[in-house]
Amino acid sequence: MAVFPDLGTNPETPMPVTSTRKMVRSESEAGYIRTRARSVRSFKKYTVKYTNLDRATFDVLLTFLEESAGESFSWLNPLTQAYEIVIHDSETIPHTYTHGATRVDCTFDLTQV
Repeated sequence: MAVFPDLGTNPETPMPVTSTRKMVRSESEAGYIRTRARSVRSFKKYTVKYTNLDRATFDVLLTFLEESAGESFSWLNPLTQAYEIVIHDSETIPHTYTHGATRVDCTFDLTQV
């Protein structure tokens, strides 16, 4: 299993964390809506934001996220200092070049699996 690269810096805090519970929803012909939990545990989604990364460090991050697209990997959660199995499940990696294109700010989501 792949391991998230050590970028030499931690993401910004506070780091937004969203807990979700996957639900199954079904509608009856009479118009009733029934929902139930898809699994017994909830999942967390972390919004990770790095600012002022140098271009070389950002290239390492971008390459890793592109190569691990759709695959789970081990990530050291900077809030708990524990490893978690996560996935980057977005098709985009928004980023902004700053300081004359020598520095990069980026934000992306990691979801527990």
